[in-house]
Order: sequence, then structure tokens, then C-alpha cells
Amino acid sequence: MANDRENNGLANGSPHGDHHRHGSAEEDDYEATDADFSRLMDYPDDVDYYALLGLSRSPQPTDAQIRSAYRTLTLSFHPDKQPAHLREAAEAHFERIKEAYETLIDPKKRTVYDLQGAGGVRREWGPGGAMGRGGEAERKQGSVSIGLDASSMVEAADDGDYVYLRFPSIHPYKYSMGYSFRAPLPEFRNLFTRVPEEKEEEDETKTPSEEQPSGGPEVVLNASIAGQLQRPKQPMKFVYEDGTEETKQVALPLIMVAKNMSLSASVSHTVGAVGLRKGLPQKLSSLLDGATVGCTGMLLPSPALETFIVKSVAPFPGTQPISFSLRTNFTRSPLSLPPVIGLSVSRQLAPRKHVYCTWSSGTINWPMLLHQMLLPIVEIGLDPESAFSAPVQPSQIDVGYLSLPKPAKKTEVNEEDEEDLDERLKEGHPAEAWHWRVSASPQGGNLTLRYERNLFSGRVDEPPRSEWNLEGYHPIAPTTGHRAVRLEVETTAGLDGSLAWHISGTRQVGDFTRVGLGVGVSGRRGLTISVSWRRLGQAISLPVVICPLDLVSAELAALAVIIPWATYCGIEFGYIRPRERRKRRQAIIKRRKELKKLTAKRKAESQQAIELMSEQVRRRQEREKAQGGLVIDRAEYGYFPPSDRKVAGEEAESNVIDVTIPVAALVDHGQLIIPRDTVKFQILGFYDPAPLLPKKLRIWYTFSGRRHMVEAGDDEGVTCPMRSHVVE
Repeated sequence: MANDRENNGLANGSPHGDHHRHGSAEEDDYEATDADFSRLMDYPDDVDYYALLGLSRSPQPTDAQIRSAYRTLTLSFHPDKQPAHLREAAEAHFERIKEAYETLIDPKKRTVYDLQGAGGVRREWGPGGAMGRGGEAERKQGSVSIGLDASSMVEAADDGDYVYLRFPSIHPYKYSMGYSFRAPLPEFRNLFTRVPEEKEEEDETKTPSEEQPSGGPEVVLNASIAGQLQRPKQPMKFVYEDGTEETKQVALPLIMVAKNMSLSASVSHTVGAVGLRKGLPQKLSSLLDGATVGCTGMLLPSPALETFIVKSVAPFPGTQPISFSLRTNFTRSPLSLPPVIGLSVSRQLAPRKHVYCTWSSGTINWPMLLHQMLLPIVEIGLDPESAFSAPVQPSQIDVGYLSLPKPAKKTEVNEEDEEDLDERLKEGHPAEAWHWRVSASPQGGNLTLRYERNLFSGRVDEPPRSEWNLEGYHPIAPTTGHRAVRLEVETTAGLDGSLAWHISGTRQVGDFTRVGLGVGVSGRRGLTISVSWRRLGQAISLPVVICPLDLVSAELAALAVIIPWATYCGIEFGYIRPRERRKRRQAIIKRRKELKKLTAKRKAESQQAIELMSEQVRRRQEREKAQGGLVIDRAEYGYFPPSDRKVAGEEAESNVIDVTIPVAALVDHGQLIIPRDTVKFQILGFYDPAPLLPKKLRIWYTFSGRRHMVEAGDDEGVTCPMRSHVVE
């Protein structure tokens, strides 16, 4: 039997063991490469739940398969089935198995686990998590924006030849606040669908997508208010001790003038393709099949009701569908005004490239001819008294093109795509996006161009998401690439010659938190610098006007862009990146020590698990042998030196462990299946004897009286029995 020892080469040197280095790891002041750093930090700490239960990640296991795996392990690890001296160890293993089962059997927890690992599930469902008590799901989410006026900072000279800067007097001049949340509603089965009859026996062959219910209807509540902040002044008469009087304008507290208020609720529902109520006309059933219908009710600033239906239609089989959206907005009684009709058409031209066109009829009156025709029966039209109180919406048409960025990472990568993906990650993915839009209305028209990309990054920042990989969640690992700065440039040109532009940059500064800084000219206020903060559904924005519009020049605008940009570059390259390099070196030293301790801990846990399952596995193997089934004779897992090249040091010696009992425990009804995506050293009873080194699993087994042998690497699956495994 091969030796069973720890990989002491992790204490210093390279991850593979470097015998040319001397001294302690703390004195090793070299700058690790990205590959070495990633391999150390991506090494899993948590147990893989799929491997623990002997299940495959892809395709996803069904609920019946998860329950079957849980029942099988319960027979070996339930504390009540163990002798007194093994009961404590059995309780620890059984709690881990139970936690894995409860996570994978719950669709919501399984989704979080697939994305964020076991740590993500504990955070989300624990105290303070999004699904736990006092978490993000219970907190109010919204946006707040306060506009500040500091335009007195720039003043022009009397002759107008130059401008000078002075310390401004800052005061708020506008505000806006918004709040929104979603709540589920009972499904409209009584209106649109027929409830299927319950089956007496559960169909265990259903796929996970069939078992999980589709998204039901939900209501979205929105409330917002925006306006000006004004400080009124009131004349007051002051009487002094000498009898003189003086009248002064005294500033009063700020008041909020609300120009825009809204309070609305929206309900939407996607009609299922299966179970439409019989008796509906065929055309109506075809229209509702797969369509999203809903309505929005508004109370402020004036009562209104909007209905909408969204439907995707493929003109020919195998082609990209065209999405149609029809909206009708009733701002008044249908007898007073016809509804505002909106139509939107969009289509995907290529991957991540879309074109769209939207049209709105605007507010129109009933034709005079129709008014005269119906006058004897009913009077339609808007009376003069309420004409000015009705909201007026101009007609408008928009045509646009949108190019979305390519995804920076994939959760599943094909073999032929792995090399290309690695190269893109090494070079840094810019995640470029384009958007142009042409708008026209009776009030005028404009052209809007928008460009986005990432800067200062070896790897692009993903949307707010935890650090994870297929093996689990690793909160202690700092990012392997510098966080990107998302650059956004937008400009709008009007038919009247007006020009507005805005340049902004945002950067992730913590978990789910981003801050940004923007500079631009828009509207009549002048040159504005805006500071923003975002976390999950919450946002705070502070636009500050630093220069009046009539004093804005190309030189001043360039300085407003260059000075913040140069300041950030100095902080990024002079402080942030050197600090990250120091933290990386410290993390590598710490991680090597942890891996050395982890190997010894996992070895002890493996020996306990083998002792607990030995008796149960032995009985199952005896039944297989009596039936001429699959019997595991011997199994080894670990590092084997390569035979095609010479290696020195630790890599020249094999380091393997005996996994006969754990492999035999995976035999089910004469078959042994270990999926390709299973992390083998996470299988119950396994452990990693040589971290960071390539390992193989060798199995010798007997089937139908004939000896077989199979060998598989860490990235290969195992299926037994097979004729190709027969040993001649």
C-alpha cells in the first residue's frame, strides 16, 4: 500500500513544493503569480454537498434522488445505530449530511448554494441574512437624491475676460426620494388556468424544472416625490435700544415644494402554456399562451389606470422571436379622453445585440365627428373646466440599438471554450456596451449615444455576488484581479443645437456596495459633479452644481474631468494596488499554513467516516458478491508521479490513500457512478493527501467473476462496470 502522509511542501516555496528555498515562510518576500495565488485561494474549505451525498451537479438531481441518497447514508451514520464509543463522531458526520440534505432539497437554498456555496446559504438564512430575521429582505429599499448648489465657486471678472475661483456657499436646491417593493399574490388559476388533479403516486422521473413551480403573479408598489428646496424670507422690523428701527429680510427654515409625486401599484402575471381553461376561443387562447398581462393603478398625481400585454412571437421556426408590447393608459374616463396607446417592438439581432422601436400616441381628444354622431345618445369629450387639470402627454417615437457586454465568466464551460475563456480572463475583459437612441416628438427631437466599458482591471467585476467557485465559498480569499472602474459616457444632441453630456465612473468598494463620481452638463443648472452610493436596492445621489451654465467652457469642463481622474489614478496606483500586493503575500503565507492543518483534520475525519460505514458497506458488498454484482476489491486515490517526464523533490514520490470502503459505499444496484464534476476528495470518506497536485483514482473491482481496473483523474468521471475495464 502506498504511503499516507501529508504534503509538507506546502509550508514554503511554490504550491508544488520548492526545495531550493530556505527559511521560514514569513521571510519569503516574493511576489506570487496570479496562477499560484488563484490555486491557493480557490482550494475549498467547505464540504461539497453534492459530493457528500454522492450526487451529480449536472444534470441536477431530482428530489427523489436526493431523498434516496440521504436515506442510504442515514443507515450508516445515524448516531442511534452506532456503538457508544463512535456515537460522538457519528453525530458530527450525521449533522453534516443532514445540512447537505436540507440545503439541496430546498429549491431556494439549492440556488443560493450553487452560486455562493455553503457559506452563502448560512449568511442568507442566518440572522441578519436576506432570508433571516432582520435581514436585507425586511429592510426598506429606495433611493434618495439631494441636489446642492455651489455655483458661486466660479465667478466671472467684470470685463468677462477671465474667471476666478473662490470658496462657495453651498445650499440644497432640489430633492427626490423613491421607494419600491414587491409582494407575491395568489395565482389567477380560477381566471386563466385549470388546476390539475392530484396524482396518487409521485412521479419520480420528473426533471427539476418540472418539479419547481413557475413564477406566480406579484404586485409592485412604487412611491416617489421630487421637487425644489426653497428657503423663504420674511421681512422683520428690528428695534434697537437707541430707538432706531431697521427692516431686514430674515431667512426661514427650508420648505419642500413637491412638483412631482407618484403613488402606484402594478400587478403582472405570465399565463402558463399548460392548463388554459377549456372553452376560451382558440384565438384568445393562442394570444394568452406564454404572454405577460398586467395593470398599473396610479393614485398620485392623478388617478390613472394602465393595462399592458407582452407577447413574444417567432415569425419562423428556429428564428429569434419578436417581442410585442401593447399598453393603454386611461388618465380620464373613456367618455372624456381616449386612452394613451403605446406600442413597443423589439428583437434580438445577434447575441447581446438588440434593436427596438417604441411609439406613444400621447394625449388626444375624441374627433369632433364622433362627438356629433353620439351627441344625442351620450356626450363625449373633455369639458373646458377640467381641460387644464388633465395631464397632457405628447406623442413620441423612439428607435434604438443596444449592444450588451459579453459575460466575463461562465458557470459551465465547454471543453472547446475553456482555453478561449482563460485567455479573456488573463487579458482583462473590457465588457464594452453601446446604446444609441433617436427620439422625436412635436416638441422636438434628440440623438442619444451611450458607451460603457471597464478600466483598471485584470478581471471584470461581476454583478454583486459572493466569491465562489464550483468547490464552495471562500470568504477569506481576496480578489485575484484589481476591481474594475466602470466608465460610462453619455451625450445627447437636440435639434435646437443643445448639447448635454455626462461622464461617470463607478467602482465596487465592498460586498454589494458601489460608489461613483460623475461630471456633466445637463439642463439649465450648469456644470455638475455628482457623487453616488449604491447597495442592493438602495441608492443615494448628491449632484453638486459648481459652475453656472453661462460660464461653462471647454477648458473648465476638461479640468472638472481631469482633476478627479488624475486623483483617482494616484490613489489606485500609489496606494490601493501596493496595499493589495502586500495583502496577497500575507494571504498566501496564511493559506499555506491553513492547508497543512486542514489536511491533518480531514484525514482524521476520513478515518472516522470509514470506521462508521465499514459494517454497512461490508454487508452490501457481500450481497453484491452473492448476486455476481459489482464488488470493489481495492481503490486508491492520490498523487502518482508522471511517467513521461522526470521530477524532483516531493513530486517524485507518490502520495496516495486507501479509499476502498468509501468507493464501495457508492455502489448502488450493481453500478458505480462518480460524475465528472464531483470533487473526488470531497466524497464521504475521502480526503486530499496532496493538495494542489494532480491526483488520480484507481479502482480494482470484480463483476460477474471477472476482474476489472479503471483509472480516472480529478476532471474525469467513473462509470462501472464497463467491458473496457476488463483485465486480461
